[in-house]
Amino acid sequence: MELELEDQEDRSKCSKCLEKFRKVLTFLLSHIGLISLVVGYCIMGAFTFEALESSHELQVKRNMTQVRQAVTQYLWTMTKNTHLIREEIWLQNTTYRLQEFETDLLRAMKKG
Repeated sequence: MELELEDQEDRSKCSKCLEKFRKVLTFLLSHIGLISLVVGYCIMGAFTFEALESSHELQVKRNMTQVRQAVTQYLWTMTKNTHLIREEIWLQNTTYRLQEFETDLLRAMKKG
């Protein structure tokens, strides 16, 4: 009879331990699973965003490269065609053209 009580106590201790372990494991797996889902959702969203926006971003970059090249060409032509460079006039023209470029760049950034 005493042997049966000890077996029941051992089983109850073991079952209590297993029950606590199951609860802890369930808690950890539910949080790990939730975190995994959130991370997966973020990664999937990043790839989707990249796929949707990459062509537009490339077009904006091409446009700004063309604008930059036009400014560079203008400055080179202005310098090349001037036989006598006056610093004040050259700086004034260059500053004006660079300010226009900056305005175009800011406009493109706000728009795109």
